[in-house]
Amino acid sequence: MKKYLNKLTIILAAVVLPAIFTAAESFAVYRLPSEVNPYYHYLMGRILIYEGKVESGIGRFEIAAHIDRDNLTLKWELMELYYITAEYEKALNYAGQIYSADPKNTKLLDIMADIYDKTGDPEKSLKIFNEITAIEPGNNLNRLNIAALYESQEKYKSALNEYSIALKKDPGNLFIRLAIADTYLKLKKYKPAIKAYEESLKFGASYIDVHQQLAAVYKLLGKYKKSEKYLQGLLEKYPDNYFTLHMLADLYESANELKKTEEIYKKILEKSADNMVVMLKLGAVYSEMEKAEEAEKIFRQVTKKYPEEFTGWYFEGLVCEYLGRMEEALNSYFKAVSIKQDAKVYLHIGIIYEKQRKYEEADEMFKKCLEKDPSNAIANNYLGYSMAERGIDLDTAKKHILKALESEPDNPAYIDSLGWIYFRQKKYKEALTELKRAAKMLDDPVIFEHLGDAYVEMNMKADALKTYRRAIKLDSSNKGLLEKINRLDR
Repeated sequence: MKKYLNKLTIILAAVVLPAIFTAAESFAVYRLPSEVNPYYHYLMGRILIYEGKVESGIGRFEIAAHIDRDNLTLKWELMELYYITAEYEKALNYAGQIYSADPKNTKLLDIMADIYDKTGDPEKSLKIFNEITAIEPGNNLNRLNIAALYESQEKYKSALNEYSIALKKDPGNLFIRLAIADTYLKLKKYKPAIKAYEESLKFGASYIDVHQQLAAVYKLLGKYKKSEKYLQGLLEKYPDNYFTLHMLADLYESANELKKTEEIYKKILEKSADNMVVMLKLGAVYSEMEKAEEAEKIFRQVTKKYPEEFTGWYFEGLVCEYLGRMEEALNSYFKAVSIKQDAKVYLHIGIIYEKQRKYEEADEMFKKCLEKDPSNAIANNYLGYSMAERGIDLDTAKKHILKALESEPDNPAYIDSLGWIYFRQKKYKEALTELKRAAKMLDDPVIFEHLGDAYVEMNMKADALKTYRRAIKLDSSNKGLLEKINRLDR
């Protein structure tokens, strides 16, 4: 006899055999030929699973279960293996067989409920959880599972009821108290939410987390000063808390206190100079404050430090466009789309080209924008109106304008574009209808000039002259419009 154990023996002795001997009591046969011996296949399955060959191991268990059809131990192990490996249909098949023999096994029911939840059948999951409640009325964990299931279905009132029952059984449970507070918040019941958060502090809830949450609730209520008080109080105790600083900056921006927002973002950058997100937010704040030069400086810092970041180039392009430096804007926009082909960037490039009267290039950009975002109203209107101005493919131009109006049916600029297409198509009656509708909605010199042109074609010269004069009051520098007035006024 050898005086040492081989590798397989070590595995069996240390890991596999104890489990096998425990399970072996459920097998009635030991001396059958291996091919018909369920215990043999069970043993081999255990070894294969231990070696990491899970699929082969399960196959052996299946053979054993086929031979010994009434063996619940095998069914349990197969169910758990299929459950662990996310083969839920097979797991439910064995769970159903076990359930027939042991319908009050709450461990089994819990697994079945979880499988139904994972496979998108919350009603069956809830039914199973309720079975557990009937068997074990005091099972608080099951009650929490039911509450969580209701939350996932956005049935917050039902979830709140389950959490409240669970809290009565375990009043010191911090998790339940916070869950109740969060659920009140989802129900927009702010006063009980505040009370629940405050009470949670007595049971060991995090001072920072609760006070941040209370600040968020008061912000939702529009009580900015109260929210600010909580956040400033936190910063007195924890001056470097990054999330609190962000919350305060966001609060100030919501309250349109942009100077204070700027100060907080600067404070964050003192502690984290290369924080790209904060740099972008500070640049956006400068843009809102109409401090374009400061915004540009920040965005250029972003593009220098993070040249592969799309947002930096996009924002830099926006600022340059705002400052009228169109070539620099185009350069930034093209760098942005080289990183990510984005509809809004193509739109801005198209608008710049259109202003530069580079119509073919503009058309190409608007079409690229619409490839990414077919319902983009601005791009559809720009493209359709530009085609109408040039008198090309008016039917296609009309389709683009109608697409824009699908998104914004009451936009006077888009209604004017439709009227102008009808004008170009010499459908003057239809043009007059749309242009009059647009003129009632917006005092705009272009709309009034278009309407005046339609009146001229309809031989309504007095109306045309009156409308042109309204237009010239809004744009006195329009020499072409002055010529139209002079011709009619002779």
